[in-house]
Amino acid sequence: DCNIELVNCNFLENEASHGGAIYSAFSNIKITQTVFDDNYASQGGAIKSIYSSIELTNTLCTNNYAVSYGSIFHLDLSSNFDITNATFSNNNAKLSWGNIYIENNSQLNITNSIIWENIGIDIFVSGYNSPCFIDICYSDFINDPSKIITNNNVEVFSVIENICQDPLFLAPNNNDYRLSQDSPAKYKGNPEPEYNNTNGTRNDMGAFGGPLGGWFED
Repeated sequence: DCNIELVNCNFLENEASHGGAIYSAFSNIKITQTVFDDNYASQGGAIKSIYSSIELTNTLCTNNYAVSYGSIFHLDLSSNFDITNATFSNNNAKLSWGNIYIENNSQLNITNSIIWENIGIDIFVSGYNSPCFIDICYSDFINDPSKIITNNNVEVFSVIENICQDPLFLAPNNNDYRLSQDSPAKYKGNPEPEYNNTNGTRNDMGAFGGPLGGWFED
């Protein structure tokens, strides 16, 4: 039972049975300007959470995978994830139930983010226990039954002000997930001033937008 703040971290090539990079139980965690890349677990390739609240801001999650639940995240037992300005790409849920797996009264809030070109189901909600809560807004993702499966077990499922277009990353093959100048995800995040980019313009979706977005180094 603890409170943790992680800033400007890299979780790379970690492996565990539950939570390849982080396993959180009864905790509150704030994660900012952080990369999760090439992590592996049976459940929760990057993060497995139970009875925890996790806030992720300006986070990049790529190339993570799992063999059962959640190649990126596994939210279980009343976990609450608040995600702002994140990018999820090239994660592999081919062998698992979803890149983000959510169950047991857990809540997933995503804003100003990009979920694109992951393998398999992007979000999967278990149909065998208490209903969950999902809110996705001002984000770029594929809102399709083949990519988001709720199993009719979501008490609240809100998707507003989103787009579904190729975000045109600069060089994803070189792990550069910044947006090109022609990206449809530029200036499409939440228009409230508190979310503005570092130069004062409207929020760019993805890990490098918003007031804390200037953290990429060439």
